[in-house]
Amino acid sequence: MKCPTRTSPEAAYGESYYATANYTHYLSKADRYVHLARDLSDLLDKVHAWHGVERILDFGCGPGFLVKGFQQLGKQTTGCDISPWSVRYGSETLGTPFLRLPNEINWNDHWSMVTALDVLEHMTDEDVEDFFAKLHADMVVLRIPVTSSDGGPFVLPISEEDETHINRKTHASWERMLHDLGWEPWLVLNLSTIWDSAGVLSRIYRRRS
Repeated sequence: MKCPTRTSPEAAYGESYYATANYTHYLSKADRYVHLARDLSDLLDKVHAWHGVERILDFGCGPGFLVKGFQQLGKQTTGCDISPWSVRYGSETLGTPFLRLPNEINWNDHWSMVTALDVLEHMTDEDVEDFFAKLHADMVVLRIPVTSSDGGPFVLPISEEDETHINRKTHASWERMLHDLGWEPWLVLNLSTIWDSAGVLSRIYRRRS
């Protein structure tokens, strides 16, 4: 998974990235992601699915705030990010275990749940397809900024400001792609920390039977 950028992942997604674009003051938002972990656990508990979630992968985990949130809830959680800086910062400064680069993940492992929040818009269609082809998971939690027309500007100006957002699709186009890759929407997310809107697709998907 290359997640192409204009420079190396280390340069593109280094410390300065998390203080610019839509990651302004990101490093001060740990509590928000811990809250998000609780929100998702409460939602899945209501549909009697949380008990069955044993192993979680947070793909595009950044410094691992959400990873730590799930770990605090007692779930075996691994974080994966293309940014070596994020993995080092989360592991060494924050002390969050099980943060890895993509090539350090065993893609034959099975995950009860995979979260990929604000990630797919950084990837080419080829890399998105590769990710889902090698993924063994029961459900995927997605949050993706969307555009009003394919290839056009993002609906939300803050999403447009990030130059690493290269995959410009509408809600409908992402839905078609995910359907073709074998996934169907299960739950639309309307939580205090993550919600579906005109500018952002936020849903939980399950494999199509």
